[in-house]
Amino acid sequence: MRRIIRKVKPIDNSPKNIEGIFTKRVKIFAVIIAILVVISGVIFYIEDNDSKIVIKNNTDLKLEYVKACYIGPDIQFNEGINETDIAAGKNLSIAQDQINLLGAEANLEIRFKFENHEELFVDAGIFNDTFNGKVTIAFNETKDNKVRLNVKAKAGVINSSGINCDDTFTINLDENLIED
Repeated sequence: MRRIIRKVKPIDNSPKNIEGIFTKRVKIFAVIIAILVVISGVIFYIEDNDSKIVIKNNTDLKLEYVKACYIGPDIQFNEGINETDIAAGKNLSIAQDQINLLGAEANLEIRFKFENHEELFVDAGIFNDTFNGKVTIAFNETKDNKVRLNVKAKAGVINSSGINCDDTFTINLDENLIED
């Protein structure tokens, strides 16, 4: 009878294998933490960015003035802005302070007047929270000789459910009215 001899490798329980696995895990964990710190820093920077109103006149018409303020059902919450003589194709950026509109059900009232036309106004959005963000008011010409007004408010990277402002209005300057 033949005898079978089996060669068995000894199990290597040396500490260097355990240390190698441990150091790999620590490196992966450190990289994940570093990425999270960088992302958090970027979000904090954007959230802490100055509050402002941007007015874009992307038309061939001069805006005599643009006035904007936050209005509630019974009260005006701030003095707002009053910018005059905005040339065709010009953009403005106006700093604004944080405003507490918590539970106010406020709108952003925008009054504007194009040269040789009557004053018009719109109420845009619903503001029910403290607002410290960017409002963009953009006047754009359309193909049918009208002006499209886009009003968008963004509170930052992390949006608030109490701020809802992304409105579009069509302005018929020939008849001096807001169509929708």
